[in-house]
Amino acid sequence: KRGVLRSTIKRLEKQKLISWKEKDGKLQLVLEEKGRKRMLQYEMDALTLKDVGKWDGLWRVVIFDIPEDNRKAREFFREKLKSLGFQQLQKSVFIARLECKDEIDFLRHSLEIAPHVSYILAKDISSIEKRI
Repeated sequence: KRGVLRSTIKRLEKQKLISWKEKDGKLQLVLEEKGRKRMLQYEMDALTLKDVGKWDGLWRVVIFDIPEDNRKAREFFREKLKSLGFQQLQKSVFIARLECKDEIDFLRHSLEIAPHVSYILAKDISSIEKRI
């Protein structure tokens, strides 16, 4: 299986996802920035919310105002919220019943949009039941 490992490493090097660096006289494989971004993408693709059973009565509200110059991140974030099961109340306001703070924090920081996204826990939001 060394041949498979060797060809995989060469392919990743060619794609500039990894590189070799010398540290303390030893050769090490290093994950490059492009490789880190690819890993984050795979993590985002696998992101889901865990249903822990009975609803705790709290709404998770995500509000964002991501600038136009970061349109791709904004659209990706919006679509990811939908795929996680959030309901859209307004163009940039989404709600969910499931706990999701860690997942939202992961997305905010990975997409570098943290200053533009707010996460709110709400006990009561009038007229929500009519919309969802």
